[in-house]
Amino acid sequence: MYEFPDAASSGNLSVKLKLTQRGRDRPYLTRDQIKAANRVTELSRIYRDQYPKGLPHNGLGVKYCKYMVRTMAFLPDDRRERWLERNGAWMDATTRGYLLRLGPHWYSPRSLGESLELYDEDRERLEAWTIKAFDVSDEEREVINQEKNRQAQERRRRKSGAKPQAHSERRTKPWEPMGISESTYRRRKRKNRDSISSRPLPLSLQLFLLFLRLPNQLLCRLFNWLLPRLFRFLLGHCVLAFHSANACNY
Repeated sequence: MYEFPDAASSGNLSVKLKLTQRGRDRPYLTRDQIKAANRVTELSRIYRDQYPKGLPHNGLGVKYCKYMVRTMAFLPDDRRERWLERNGAWMDATTRGYLLRLGPHWYSPRSLGESLELYDEDRERLEAWTIKAFDVSDEEREVINQEKNRQAQERRRRKSGAKPQAHSERRTKPWEPMGISESTYRRRKRKNRDSISSRPLPLSLQLFLLFLRLPNQLLCRLFNWLLPRLFRFLLGHCVLAFHSANACNY
């Protein structure tokens, strides 16, 4: 929480503002500025998608520029003039001056979506989450979000190893083809699982697990004792093989 110093003209009035750091050597942003930055990015994607060759040189293009300029007015670094030079160079100086004199304004998601004629398909594809699609009502959006949340939860369950309900034993009923009751099937299944879990491990695996449980100091001593002897054993075999190969050549 950052507290601005009291201004002489405002008496004892103090302003507290919650700021967020964007990264090293970047200015802090308030919550409204972060929302405005996200909307600027979304508007840029929408403009490029609707007009790949640039905004139209008419009143519609001026209206699109106004949406962008008034949203960018929330940001701490004023980039409106540079954006107009790049995207609205065809406008006259009077119109550009009028747009630059406009203050910040937050357009409602519904009105902005209707003005841009943003369809829900384009909204999903361009990820314009701060703007509402004009062809989907709030009630339909709630149903769509519920379905998306359900699908996301289902993907998380599948990722964690859960099986679909259609493939569950309660739905498939594998005991019916076997001609037994459900209780008998589950009792046999539990018995088989217990017998598998209680089956003794192979001797080699038991020795390996016992070897892993040894203390680190004992393992170091064992390696120090074993490695020189293993090296001498391999070296002796290599020498014998070399002498036997020379004897065969002669």
